[in-house]
Amino acid sequence: MATLLVLSIIVCPILYFTVGPRLDATQLETLKILGIIAACSAAYCFIVGEATGNNSQMDKLWSLLPIAYTWIIAAKGGMSLRLVVMAVLATIWGIRLTYNFARKGAYRLKFWEGTEDYRWAIVRSGPAFRKRWAWALFDLGFISIYQNALVLMTTFPALVSMGSDKPFGLVDGIAATLMLGFIIWETVADEQQWAFQTKKWAMINAGQKLEDLPAPYNKGFNTTGLWSRSRHPNYFAEQGTWVAFYIFSIGAGMGILNWSIIGALLLIVLFQGSSSLAEEISGGKYPEYADYCRSVPRFFPGKKLSALPLLILTLVLAACQSQNPVLTVEGGKVQGVPAQTPGVMVFKGIPYAAAPVGELRWQSPQPVTPWEGVRVCDTFGPIAPQPGNKPGTFYGDEFYWEGTPEESEDCLYLNIWAPASTLGKPDSKLPVAMWIHGGAYMNGYGYEVTMDGEEWARRGVILVTINYRLGALGFLSHPELTEEQGQSGNYGTMDQIAALQWVSENIGAFGGDPSRITIFGQSAGAMSVKNLLVSPLSRDLIAGAIIQSGGGLGSRGLVSDGEITQATYDAQGKEVMDKAGLETLADLRAAAPETLLAAGGWFWPHLDGKVLTETFDEALFNGTMAQVPILIGYNKDDMAGLGGDSVDRFCAIRDSLGFPVYEYEFLHELPTDEAHPASRAGAFHSAELWYMFGTLDRSWRPFTEADHQLSEQMLDAWTAFCRNGDPGWPAFKYHAPCKKSFDI
Repeated sequence: MATLLVLSIIVCPILYFTVGPRLDATQLETLKILGIIAACSAAYCFIVGEATGNNSQMDKLWSLLPIAYTWIIAAKGGMSLRLVVMAVLATIWGIRLTYNFARKGAYRLKFWEGTEDYRWAIVRSGPAFRKRWAWALFDLGFISIYQNALVLMTTFPALVSMGSDKPFGLVDGIAATLMLGFIIWETVADEQQWAFQTKKWAMINAGQKLEDLPAPYNKGFNTTGLWSRSRHPNYFAEQGTWVAFYIFSIGAGMGILNWSIIGALLLIVLFQGSSSLAEEISGGKYPEYADYCRSVPRFFPGKKLSALPLLILTLVLAACQSQNPVLTVEGGKVQGVPAQTPGVMVFKGIPYAAAPVGELRWQSPQPVTPWEGVRVCDTFGPIAPQPGNKPGTFYGDEFYWEGTPEESEDCLYLNIWAPASTLGKPDSKLPVAMWIHGGAYMNGYGYEVTMDGEEWARRGVILVTINYRLGALGFLSHPELTEEQGQSGNYGTMDQIAALQWVSENIGAFGGDPSRITIFGQSAGAMSVKNLLVSPLSRDLIAGAIIQSGGGLGSRGLVSDGEITQATYDAQGKEVMDKAGLETLADLRAAAPETLLAAGGWFWPHLDGKVLTETFDEALFNGTMAQVPILIGYNKDDMAGLGGDSVDRFCAIRDSLGFPVYEYEFLHELPTDEAHPASRAGAFHSAELWYMFGTLDRSWRPFTEADHQLSEQMLDAWTAFCRNGDPGWPAFKYHAPCKKSFDI
């Protein structure tokens, strides 16, 4: 008994804090209600047991309390199908067991009476409890408190399932079938035992001696039916019932192993002790009982495996479900969905900051708003309001022929692709890459058709893509905003930094290493990478950087050359907004996003003295840029100023300062389809994205096997850089320039 108490005290907290989901506010409130009921029941059992000497009060409540607990959980959980099924099954089990107790005389009109289980009288008469206070402590600690706590713990799978958004599925169906099967098994076992004992005692009460009774009654114990295959088929079935109940929590998405299993495990331990006591008593009464024990297994029918098969059964059933645990991140619990690539999970649309709407428009990103239950991340979040690339334009037909996703100011979401095997395992310490999309700071989003993390995750790198505020909503400077905040603009850059901070603080739950985060981007995304390398708010969080078609030396990416003041940017922003009839801060915050888009203007990041305190060039020469490996390059037919000499000079200076830098050029001209209206050859701006994300199959272009091989080369190089800061070719040296060319 002491061992059981120690297990409860030690194992429960360990499992709770290490395995599976935490409880949200509604679950904690429900647990409080259940705890009050359990405490009242424990007090009742102890007081009545001590006052009357009948210590079977908990035996009478054993089958009734789970009914109450599961229906309370179902009601508080919104009567979801899973919870209702769990409550119905617990009710069927409880009614059946209550009937079994009732016909044995457990319940009387005077509820404090009723037949006491014979084992309590035997235990009470033992030498350990000759002193009254010793029995009182046992009655309080084990009979009253422990057993009430155990009954409550068996219903924990329903409690953790409350917050699940996962629909009732195959695993739930298996759990329900198993539980119903075990209830039927226990019913048959009890009926066989009742029939045997009733007939045996009828003959004995009629004056016959035990040894004169016909077989098998002359042995004194049941060896027929299920009892011929298991010494305790009823105990076996009850263990199976609550293990099956636990499997519902797996169906709810709580992971293969979660702490709500503690009730089932401790129940198994309890029945080990109870069956041992029962056998000790039976062995003293019936001479042939020892032979019976040697020939028939204790629980599991047909094999002497005790309770082990039940645990194996749980794991086998759990393994039928893909590795899809619920993870706890800032804001609440999340669960991903399987990607098309086996072994990869994707989490779409995780909020990394509060929605920047209402009074939060043109404010720094605020902490994410917590949610209740499990957020099943199967849908990408809305994208920032933007003009978009229309069909009929080159980029519209190259990348955006499927149209534009839902737009909303509530756009601060990120997406994560990770190996399924590392989810919930912070010790996996996988490298992480955070992608920042391009689009001139006014278009784009983190899950464009080219952008996908399956090939990255398959190579052991966790990929994160983000959305951030764009255009006027992301970068507007205005005198009233500056008066309110001390500076204005750069809200989109602050979003990028907030996303990076979120990744640093939460990526461990996905198996990522927060000390190995590589940031990378293309075009305005590459310029954003340059900004994050120099911002005092972000540079210490970066382990490496990849700059694709974002230029090298020169102030591209920062409109400011270090001389233009905040007031100048405020004036420019005010001029654009005044022309749109938005003259006050109240007007600006009340305006629809469409109105702000229609106002026009081109808003970029700038020096503000807080987010950005120096230009990229200044940080390079001052030595204040993040001291990390950098991979930088461009496409052959890029826009002017984004490659060539500006990148070469950056690499030479970076190397002279003693930091590793790697240069590449993308030379391959994409294949054309003359029948397509947007068909155009060339290694144009953004052409490499199909290759370095491994998404060639999504394009209408007639890519060949050689294109796929080139994509494999780029994926291997980019992910190798994320793993160890080396893409696989020599670093650039100012006295020995090296540039990797990607071509077919």
